[in-house]
Amino acid sequence: MQGRIELQLGKWGNSLGIRLPRHIVDSLNLSPKVRMSCSIQDGKLVLEPVHQPKYKLEELLAKVDEVDDEVFWDKPKGKEAW
Repeated sequence: MQGRIELQLGKWGNSLGIRLPRHIVDSLNLSPKVRMSCSIQDGKLVLEPVHQPKYKLEELLAKVDEVDDEVFWDKPKGKEAW
């Protein structure tokens, strides 16, 4: 993205917020609730999207250590059959 645009801060509860124009949202592939990293570098506010890693079920299950025996943490309650 080239050029600079001016944004206006708005009040959001006890905080201030910035609304991002659609072309910025689209160019950074942002969506509501995307986590952002915020820092101050050389007196400038820097916002960067935090991209969560994408996991595949097979990758996660490959890390699971199987337990041979069932573990019971409490005594049966009510009419449970153990």
